[in-house]
This record gives sequence, C-alpha cells and structure tokens, in this order.
Amino acid sequence: MTLTETVAKAAASRYGVAFDIGTTTAAGMLWDMVSGKPAGALAKSNPQRACGADVMSRIAFAVRENGEDNPEKLRGLIVRRMNEITTELSGNHGIDLKDIHEIAVCGNTAMSHFFAGKDPAGLALSPFRPAYTGALCGSAASFGLAAADGARCYLMPGIAGHVGSDITAGVLATGLHRIDGASLLIDIGTNGEIVLAAGGRLTACSTAAGPAFEGASIAQGMRAEEGAVEAVKISGGEVSVGVIGDAAPAGLCGSGVIDAAAEMLGAGIIDETGKIFDRGSLLSKGVSAKLASRVRENGGEMEFVLAYGGGEKGKKGKDIVIRQKDIREFQMAKGAIEAGVTMLLREMKLRPADIGNVFLAGAFGNHIRAESAVAAGLIPAADLSNVIFAGNTAGAGVSMALLSDEVKRQAEALAANIEHLELAARADFQDVYIAAMNFRHYRRARVTA
Repeated sequence: MTLTETVAKAAASRYGVAFDIGTTTAAGMLWDMVSGKPAGALAKSNPQRACGADVMSRIAFAVRENGEDNPEKLRGLIVRRMNEITTELSGNHGIDLKDIHEIAVCGNTAMSHFFAGKDPAGLALSPFRPAYTGALCGSAASFGLAAADGARCYLMPGIAGHVGSDITAGVLATGLHRIDGASLLIDIGTNGEIVLAAGGRLTACSTAAGPAFEGASIAQGMRAEEGAVEAVKISGGEVSVGVIGDAAPAGLCGSGVIDAAAEMLGAGIIDETGKIFDRGSLLSKGVSAKLASRVRENGGEMEFVLAYGGGEKGKKGKDIVIRQKDIREFQMAKGAIEAGVTMLLREMKLRPADIGNVFLAGAFGNHIRAESAVAAGLIPAADLSNVIFAGNTAGAGVSMALLSDEVKRQAEALAANIEHLELAARADFQDVYIAAMNFRHYRRARVTA
C-alpha cells in the first residue's frame, strides 16, 4: 500500500463515541466522523450503583471520612465501563480502537465530576457548588479512555450544581433556545431537571423528585421491564392494565403509577388530597359496586387492586395493588416537578397558559401518557399535541457536539447563559411544593363507572 493510500484509508476511518453517563445507565453511541452517520449504540448499567443507588448516596460515599480512595474508585468504575462499551461497539462493527479519534461525554453534574476526577463535596450541601464550570477538554488518554493515540475527549459544560451537561445537551437537541414563545424541557427522574425558555431567556432548576418515577419506594414497584404494569385504564367499571412483555403482572413501574393515579382521580376513587375512599364512601358517591369492590384494607392501609392474581390468558400471579402510601409517594414526586415548573414561571413572570411546547426527556418520558401526566398535574395543562416525547435528548445533544466543533461552542455559550434558580434558597418554595402535592388542578369527569 502506497503512502497516499495509507493516508486516504486513515482519513476514511475516523470514528467517534458519544457517551451519556446516567446514574443508572451509561450509553455509548458510535459515529462515523467522515459521513456523520451513526454506526452503532450500546448501553450498560452504571457499576457505581455498588457505591450508592442514587446521586446523593454516591456523593456521600465519595466524601466519606477515611475514604481517600473512594473518588478514584467511582472514577475507575465508570471509566472501565465506558471502555467496555467502546471496545464492544468497535468489535461489533469491525472497527479498530486506533480508529476512534473523538470522544464526547455528557452526564448529570455528579456523574461528570466522578468521571473527570473532580471533588464532588460542593454538591452535597446547599448552595450545591460544582468544583468546576464550563467544558473540559483533553486527550482521551488523560481521562483513561481507550481510543487512538492523540484522540480527544470533550466533556460538555454543565449549568449548575444539580443541572448537568445532560441538560445542556437536551437544550441543544430540542432547540429549546430557538423556539418562539415559551417552552419547557423536563427530564423526569429521581432528580427532576427543568428548563423554561421564553423570549431568548432560559432558566433552569432541579428538584428532588425521589425514586417513585423509577418504581422505587412503591410497595410493588419495579423498573420498566418485563412484567411491569406500565399502563392503567378505568372505564365502565372495569380496570385494564398494560404489561411490558405481555407477561403476567409482577409489579408497577413509574408510568403505571402515573396512569393509576390519574385514572383513580377520574373515577372518584381518590380525592384531590390523594386519599383513597373506603368502599362504603365510594358506593355512596355512585361508584359501581364492581369498581368499589377493588378497594380494600390491608394492615390498616387502604389499597386498590389494579390486577387480580388470576390474571388473563392463563397468566397467574399475585394481585397488583396501589396503596395509600404509594399515592403519597407519587404526590411528593409529582409535587416536586410541578413546584419546580411553578417557580420557574414565577421567576419569568409567566402563567401555565403561556407555555406552548412541553418536551419530556429521557427514556422514562417515552412511557408516560400525556393525558395522565396532565391530569395528575405532573406537567402543565396544555394542548396535548404540544407535549413532545423527545426521547434521549442527552444522547442526541452529546452526539451533535461530538460531530461538530461549532456545536461545542454553542453548548458552552448556552451553559454560560442559562440562569439557574436555586429552589432551596427561595423562601416561597416550601409552600409551593406543599400545595403542588395535591391534585388541585384535576377536573374530575362525571363518574359513569
């Protein structure tokens, strides 16, 4: 092979990997840097879970006394997982690691700190100050990443203590900053991150929504996997459920909890305070005996049966129920998101009616029914056609940055100009949050069950 042919082949074999480091999952996307086309994608669990199930517990692990090696342990865990993803992606697509010349990374603020080896202590307590701001650039080798000699790594800029570069990526992917009128980007998870854009101004906040959206803290909660009840419908005195994998119901995932709450409100089984009515009260309200019979007391706590263990199509299992405590857990989670939105609206002197597009980001957002999310007050009441399930906006945005230096510059300008609203510092936040836990915006339909 001549020198010219060797140079031409090298120029034609340039690949890059875009990483979205999530608290639960690390996702890698392989791109052909010459054609700008995707070549593959792979997601694996974040092994840092062994050091804490959520962001705050991992931060506590990192800053623990006599835990000098803990930050390096967290960094090593995620870097090794990223290298596994790169190696597997390359092997699956016949690409040599020496052909990986570019890497771009985004993640929530804590994950970015762990990956970059930055001290996360400032993220543990209010005012939640990050150890660094802006983007971080360097050789892939300096970050410990497997790639070609001289390969570059770009860690996207975050916005604030708990509004990370995954949200910067999300704004880029949705074009939130370019849309006329007022628009919202909501990344619903344990830490709910919200950005409100209007009139060229962008303001962001984060809210501690808790684990209910991921099925945790729910009595029969589970991840969105086979057997999880992901949808609930109450109509004509009957309750029907949608189960992932068409399997026997085994538990309830986050989207199922949202559906259940909204449907129970509509059927009059719970009131605006979230209280589950007893059977006698339901019958006196005109709810059918068939539906009222699904309410029962268990250990001094009311619960509502969503699916009986006898099942359908010969699928047998346990009764799947939603309990009073589960409704309360959901109210706290949805209240945090609703309160965050309310505070941003107050800050920008807007009303819920002013909001046009509502982008729901993340894998979880794709499983939510817009009708249920609006009915339960999780997202502002809007024309349902304006609720956009945007998918993995973090992955899309970090891929854009991987492929373009101009997008990198846009990301840095955006992150620097997005205002951060620290909710913990606002005297009115607690009152707003307590009010948001109720279902006060729900307009109950006439009970026909």
